[in-house]
Amino acid sequence: MAGLAAARARGRKGGRKPSMSKADVRKAAAMLKDPQMTKTEVAQHFGVSRVTFAASHGERSEGW
Repeated sequence: MAGLAAARARGRKGGRKPSMSKADVRKAAAMLKDPQMTKTEVAQHFGVSRVTFAASHGERSEGW
């Protein structure tokens, strides 16, 4: 725990960086307003999996 506190004091958080930035999530939401665009196509456009896109977009799975 002391190591984590020291890292935080230096401005480090740890963990993996998000695959999609907040700007990417906003762009993806705008793309989804087009009825011809599928979620899979949007995910491919941003170079992430469908599952990663859903997690970034705030979708929740009933299985979790």
